[in-house]
Amino acid sequence: MKSCTEGLLRELKEALAEIGLHDDVECFRLWEKQLASNDYSARSSAAKKITDRCHPKWLGDLNLNVQGSGSYPVYEFFDRLIDAVQSEV
Repeated sequence: MKSCTEGLLRELKEALAEIGLHDDVECFRLWEKQLASNDYSARSSAAKKITDRCHPKWLGDLNLNVQGSGSYPVYEFFDRLIDAVQSEV
């Protein structure tokens, strides 16, 4: 897995842990392992789960402590994360 993707996923997991969403952190850990797999179907499935979960309707309203720019830094962060995850498949 690319270091950019790893870094973004690490930042997301840390931000989720800060606000007490530990179940979500565990889900992202599992999906991250699958994304690093040599199995295309596992990577594809993990990428879909991550991108679906990083949709603003799920996590966009949370005050996540992530690096982003503009009026909606969390949305910008999700855009970067989704692009990075999709590039892994």
